[in-house]
Amino acid sequence: MRRSILVAAGALALLAAGAVYALAGRAPDAARTPVTFSTSTAAGGAVATPGDARSINFADPALVAPVIQHFGGGEIPKERVTYADVTGDRNDEVIAIVESGGTMGDLGAAVFDVRDGKPHLLGYVDGVGKVSVTFGKDTQGLIDVKAGVFAPGDPLCCPTGLRESIFRWDGTKFAPITSQTLPNTPR
Repeated sequence: MRRSILVAAGALALLAAGAVYALAGRAPDAARTPVTFSTSTAAGGAVATPGDARSINFADPALVAPVIQHFGGGEIPKERVTYADVTGDRNDEVIAIVESGGTMGDLGAAVFDVRDGKPHLLGYVDGVGKVSVTFGKDTQGLIDVKAGVFAPGDPLCCPTGLRESIFRWDGTKFAPITSQTLPNTPR
């Protein structure tokens, strides 16, 4: 019953947030379906070991509830959980991107590592729009957030610009290292 109340409260908060977001002129996103999952196996079928970021169970309400509460709602679909070394310690962390489940797009990301066999929240990257993790030789572990910048009269589908902010672990938190507004070129 407690879980049902939490789910109902989260759904109401999400609906209210989506309405506010839509009224603020944000671009609609495709509808998303929540996925319940466990990260007991890694991509490619590798079995997670205790102490490994892949051992974190995102089907555990005790783990997920504070994350969803931080973002005021949302969901963590299985396909939006990424493993990468974002702290430079040569161990993968788990980056769980939180989707709104509606018109707000992504709400941000929660980043965890494992300490003493238990999940440990390193921090949040807040940002409504599109969140992604950058992989590459010189860009490993950067978290990229793109958000629409709307000018008066812009339709909901088509903001005039995109604000791109890049975050990197600074040893204590995820700090923005760059932020710029770019023109939103048509596809």
